[in-house]
Amino acid sequence: MIAQIKPSVKGFLVSRYFWLIVFTFLLFFAGVLILVFADFDGSFFLSLLLIAFSILADSFAFAHARFNRATTTLYFDEDELVYETGIVTKTKKKMPIHTITDTAITRTFLQRIFGGAALRINTGGSAAYEITMDGLNNRKLEEFHNELYKRVIEMRQRIEEPGFSGSQKPRSDSIL
Repeated sequence: MIAQIKPSVKGFLVSRYFWLIVFTFLLFFAGVLILVFADFDGSFFLSLLLIAFSILADSFAFAHARFNRATTTLYFDEDELVYETGIVTKTKKKMPIHTITDTAITRTFLQRIFGGAALRINTGGSAAYEITMDGLNNRKLEEFHNELYKRVIEMRQRIEEPGFSGSQKPRSDSIL
C-alpha cells in the first residue's frame, strides 16, 4: 500500500526538459570540439560560452526537478485525496474520495522508455482535470492508482450503507 506519491526527478526531467537536455548536450559537445580543434582566438571564447551555457541550462533544469519533487505531494488523508504544491504560493487541494469520477494515467513515448507517467484526476465538477501530476515513477504510480481505486470502491460501498452522513453522495453515473 502506498499512501503518498511524489514526482521523480528523472520523470520530471523527461516530461519537461528532455529536448532542452538533448540540445544543451549538443551545445556542450560542439563547445568541446571547438575547444579541442580550434586555434586560441575568438573561437576559444565561443567554446567556453557554449560549454558554460549548456552547464547552466542543465543545472537549472535539474534544480527545477529537485524543487518540484520537494514541494509537490499527492496523498490520502482519511476520506480525502490531498494535493499540495509550492513554497511561496502554497496550493492545497482536498478532494473527497467518493467524488472522484475519472482517473487517467498517460505515458508518452519518452516516458515509456524512461519509466515515467502522468496522473490526471477528475471529479466531474468541471470539464478539465482537477489534479494533474507529471513526472511520476510508473511503478509507484500503478500502486498508488490501485490504492486509490480500492479506496473509491470502499467509500462508495460505505455511502450506500444506511446512516452515512457524508457531505455529498457521488453521482450515480460516475465511473472510475
